[in-house]
Amino acid sequence: MNIVFLGPPGSGKGTQARLLVKEFNWAYFSLGDILRRLAKEETDLGKKIKKTLEKGKLVDDQLVAKILKSFLEEKASCGIIFDGFPRTLSQAKLLAKAINPYGKIDLAIYLQVSDKEVRRRLGARLVCPHCGAVYNLLTCPPKKKGVCDFCGHRLKKRSDETLTAINTRLKLFHQRTRPVIDYFEDKGVLVAVDGERPIGVIYQEIKKIILRLGAYKPRQ
Repeated sequence: MNIVFLGPPGSGKGTQARLLVKEFNWAYFSLGDILRRLAKEETDLGKKIKKTLEKGKLVDDQLVAKILKSFLEEKASCGIIFDGFPRTLSQAKLLAKAINPYGKIDLAIYLQVSDKEVRRRLGARLVCPHCGAVYNLLTCPPKKKGVCDFCGHRLKKRSDETLTAINTRLKLFHQRTRPVIDYFEDKGVLVAVDGERPIGVIYQEIKKIILRLGAYKPRQ
């Protein structure tokens, strides 16, 4: 099964996607994670991506296509969770074409969260630059203030989560990702889920949706 997670920044896409990956043992595709990793490299490409991300903007589809092609060649035999991808209508069509030799998108889950809640959540989010762990001072704080629970490194705020960058990302979501939601709704695979409830409640609803679609059993 191939599943797309859609929603505004801070809607909990990554959290829910990772829970599914852990329980069902599917492959995980996060374009954001891949781009942030590339942005750390001291290359011309890395520097270009870093500037784009810091402004809260989207990278070009040509680069996205290369990243997606490489991933599918390696992971297409597994079920795949696409976290926050595609973000534009052109990316949605790109994904449909790229995944066609291996299967199709079976389900698109849209996590509905208000702009006000997005600003509240992202304003309280911290990440570990070493292991990538994500924390939220409101809902999932680290055990020790400012320190990662897993590797002990100091936590930081992401450069694309300043108020200016957050507002830019929200504007892009409404302008460019809304058509993607309509695209998957037209395909008959979109399910909207209230993303402003507790993480566990949301996850149980998503899991029920998936189990209704087929005989998929959690990993023992």
